[in-house]
Amino acid sequence: MQSAIAQTHTCSFNLKTIETHNRKQTVSEFVVKVNSTPYKVFLFCVSPNPGVKALLAKGFNDDKVIVHPNSFPFFNLSLSPYNSLLRKNHHFTMWEMGFNYTKELFESYIKKDSLMFMNSIHVLPDEEFDRKICHRIEIIPPLFYFSDYVVKQGEDITSISKRLLLNDNMILEHNPQLSSMNDVKEGFGYKSAECVG
Repeated sequence: MQSAIAQTHTCSFNLKTIETHNRKQTVSEFVVKVNSTPYKVFLFCVSPNPGVKALLAKGFNDDKVIVHPNSFPFFNLSLSPYNSLLRKNHHFTMWEMGFNYTKELFESYIKKDSLMFMNSIHVLPDEEFDRKICHRIEIIPPLFYFSDYVVKQGEDITSISKRLLLNDNMILEHNPQLSSMNDVKEGFGYKSAECVG
């Protein structure tokens, strides 16, 4: 799978997300096109905001997302991929689209403890999807917990989560005293997720 991901340079897919925020589920649907090198992502929103388009291209527009809102104010916006408007009801950003993020996670877990990670992978029966037979795997980490973390100089929740390959939204939700990804300062202690395996 890792080898196949490395050889995949472009992909197009329909994405349906069901995400939980503050104990409420939201459903979104997108048409997505991804180019891995150089990294580019194009999103067309089917729901809940039909017609909204977004483009992110590494090294272009200061790595900001160009958003065509398809409604008032009817002009393109240039937003950070971490902007709260783009992150609303979404655990991940446009940087995590495609397969490379999954590849990075797997490589990190294998490097950390390859035997434990491999033992957490379970092969499920094949399943037909879109008239194609697909292999299915399930990953159940043997140990997942939250530990104390002290913020270092220049860090925010997103930079910490990127370095540790965690989801920043998970950290935010488990620290209700924080109001945003930037609501931390050096020396601040909070709960960070840890995954062994």
